[in-house]
Amino acid sequence: MRAFDSLFQQLRGGIFPTLLLLWLIGSPLAARQIPPARIQEHVQTVTVSPNGKFTLQDRLVITIFRSEAADLAKLQVPYSSSIKVKNMAGTVHDLLGNTLYKFKKSDVEDFSNFSSFSIYEDNRVKVLDLRQTQYPYTATLEFEIELPNLYYVPNWVPQRYPSIPVEKASITYQYPKETEIRFLSRHLEEARHAQRQEGKLQVQSWEIGPLSAYTPEPMAVLEEQRKPMLLASPGKFSFDGNSGDLSSWEEMGRWFYALNADKRELSAQTKADVHALVAGLPDDVAKAEASTSTCRGGPATSAFSWESAG
Repeated sequence: MRAFDSLFQQLRGGIFPTLLLLWLIGSPLAARQIPPARIQEHVQTVTVSPNGKFTLQDRLVITIFRSEAADLAKLQVPYSSSIKVKNMAGTVHDLLGNTLYKFKKSDVEDFSNFSSFSIYEDNRVKVLDLRQTQYPYTATLEFEIELPNLYYVPNWVPQRYPSIPVEKASITYQYPKETEIRFLSRHLEEARHAQRQEGKLQVQSWEIGPLSAYTPEPMAVLEEQRKPMLLASPGKFSFDGNSGDLSSWEEMGRWFYALNADKRELSAQTKADVHALVAGLPDDVAKAEASTSTCRGGPATSAFSWESAG
């Protein structure tokens, strides 16, 4: 696999080397030795504003060699009323640099991302499908989202798929000096870490690569897999007006307890409304259908049980 990584870098870019690479990819030997895809670059940037909101910019450049990795050229960005998609884009090129696809906003599809266990959700997902039928090709996928608070601050996993080698991956966190974000690295001894100040912002960045494909040990726990990752956690934050602190397990527990205090009891008015809604309905199925229909037509509501309704 390492031999292919080196060969790929040497053969990229001319007509005859490209033809040779195409022949290698189509050979029976390639099916065993060449990975189904290769990530050329994955760049992520987290920028925190003074009010606690932050944006995540993500740019992935990946070469797809075979169909089993085709789904990696499909960009899926979840969002909701609180998580906003600010930008999506993508392009596709062949190995000679010819453009196979150029982004159009009309190509972005929008779907409900509704889970099976909840009465009401406003989660959705935007999808940009860049999959091609002819291999190999290189897809560039980009998106930017805005998140409401630091509770959602992302971790960094530079190699999410063991079978896919990564040429270069990086992440940068930019945040006000008064904002506390703590980091814990796992198996990032080879990563290059830089820290600096830019005006009123503290900037920390990590970069790693190349990372070769590998086969994880079956049934091994996460620590023994030695998978590189960076864990990020805020100190103080505010979630829908509820102040929290993740500086310790105790403070996190206090926040969850305060957040759920008095939430298991429905008000007398809500109980009366539920009884009026299901009065005369023959069974629990009909009652569930009536309540679900009402909840979906109104504001987002947490699931409740008939027992809590009295």
